[in-house]
Amino acid sequence: MSRNARSGPFPSGSRGQVFLTAAPPIVYGLGIAAAALAAGGPWHSIAARRLYLSIALIALAGIAILAVGVIAALRRLPAWGYTWAGAAVMMAVLAAQTVAEELAEQGTLELPPVAESIVGLVLVLANLSLLIVAAVRGRKAAHQLSGANLSSSTGSCEHVNCTSSPCL
Repeated sequence: MSRNARSGPFPSGSRGQVFLTAAPPIVYGLGIAAAALAAGGPWHSIAARRLYLSIALIALAGIAILAVGVIAALRRLPAWGYTWAGAAVMMAVLAAQTVAEELAEQGTLELPPVAESIVGLVLVLANLSLLIVAAVRGRKAAHQLSGANLSSSTGSCEHVNCTSSPCL
């Protein structure tokens, strides 16, 4: 009985590709854990420099995910790129939502509803463009899309966009 080259514990590629595909949630989780360790307590009871350090650590993880997502997009979304590109879009959505909520709490957010709708539409189109690329590439890309969990990222992105903007 001959053994297929794709059989084994890593059927979709080499071990390195599998680990590269699974890395975005790990990177983001490490950023959150490092931020919690750097803060050392609730946000309202720590020194400002510790709060800024914790925010910088989460931002560093987000920038790393965004950078690799852009590299994946420039390389025409290889098999590992769907996870990184989806995570990059999700990071952009979370960053936009966080900034908007903080500015609204301070009373400094003076965006008209049309501008909010435009920002939400741009984020939705960025996410849909990934779905369209996967659909055009066919069955294998669609399998990678669902395997890379981009579909749940898309659903989360659409939910955040629809609930955070009053015009969407």
